[in-house]
Amino acid sequence: MKTTLTLLFFCCCLILPAAAQDAPHANALSVEMTRRISKELLGPNSGPYLQPLVTTSNATANSRFFRSAFVPKNVKTPYFRFGIHSMFGFVRDDQKSYVPKAPRKSFNDVLADKDVAEYDLLKQTVTIKDTAGMIVDILEYLFDKGLNDTATSHMSFPDKAATVYGNKESKFVLNRDYFKDQITRDDPFLKLVFDKLGKPIQDTILNSIAKFPFFFTLPSGGNTNSVFAAIPQFEIGSLYGTELLVRLIPPIKIDKNVGSLSLWGLGLKHSLSQYFDNNPFDAALQVVYQQTHIENTIGVTSAELNSDAKVYDINLQVSKSFKDIIDVYSGLSYEAISINSSYKFYIPMEQQQQLGLIRLVLPPEVAKAEPPEYPGDTKPQTVYYDLSDTNLKFIIGVAKPIGPVTIFLDYNISKFNIFTAGADVTF
Repeated sequence: MKTTLTLLFFCCCLILPAAAQDAPHANALSVEMTRRISKELLGPNSGPYLQPLVTTSNATANSRFFRSAFVPKNVKTPYFRFGIHSMFGFVRDDQKSYVPKAPRKSFNDVLADKDVAEYDLLKQTVTIKDTAGMIVDILEYLFDKGLNDTATSHMSFPDKAATVYGNKESKFVLNRDYFKDQITRDDPFLKLVFDKLGKPIQDTILNSIAKFPFFFTLPSGGNTNSVFAAIPQFEIGSLYGTELLVRLIPPIKIDKNVGSLSLWGLGLKHSLSQYFDNNPFDAALQVVYQQTHIENTIGVTSAELNSDAKVYDINLQVSKSFKDIIDVYSGLSYEAISINSSYKFYIPMEQQQQLGLIRLVLPPEVAKAEPPEYPGDTKPQTVYYDLSDTNLKFIIGVAKPIGPVTIFLDYNISKFNIFTAGADVTF
């Protein structure tokens, strides 16, 4: 049977001239392949990597809605209460690591990706639409094959990786010789495709693989053990036993791990005690809506996190005042949270060095500003992920009124346990 081969070599024609001008020390096809593999690797893992930061920061900010269940039924003149509410939580060990996913494709997945190439095994033809995309598909197929036979491939992928709160270096170790041998000799399908290519194209593919990074790093964490936030809160009452809560924070830097946090929220608390006589304690029902925005830069490549969260909270609270001594309060809170996040990242520094996008700096040399011919990764990529969760929280605390000032302390038991404290003044 006569064998035919159709090539649409668009990728090399478009990428190589631009990269040769922008980064003369880098192989353009290797850089493009690395970008795509980086997105395939970091994209699915960005969610579990960042999730503890997003959820704990929001859990911390979504606390301290009350310190008493008492709301007067009516008042002659409105009262105002202003306070500073701080929250402190400990990061659990299980929030410091996750199980990462490797970029893998099965043989059937490669054949099904019609956007990069069309393979006809009966006619032994291949139509290449996207050279870099085709090679990436093949590499992911070899990742899958190699990780299933690590004794032959000498590849490895970590069982665990650090979250943004963890402290663990993790690498996806590759073997470029294994890729070359599989494509040119050992894998029947890949050898069939490779043998039908002209010598210039074979050399281009082998050269891009030879200059492909020999490992990929997963982000390491910041070795964080606690989360802290402080929020101003304003309350006004009372009308028909109902009190209004207002929160507002302009963008403010919390710390290097949380980054910048902005927040606004509104709540209504309604007295239930007013409907009953001779109550041994006060009771109230409160609903709160809150929006938060988190911005942070992470790691040496300054990857950018942007996260928007919406929180709905309904809580049933009770309190008992022991006059001239102390107030005791407790509550049960149900929260529903939805988070929309984006994560813009660059090729990791180690891979940029391997690719020739930046200079290889070895000790004792100190890194300095790169010359123009080492531009670094100039094409950051962005992944998006959504997260929704519910949370049931139990709160117990004490408050001590001292004239118009009240100081308070409580403990919140939920998926993320936190201590909260603060002080307010009523006038």
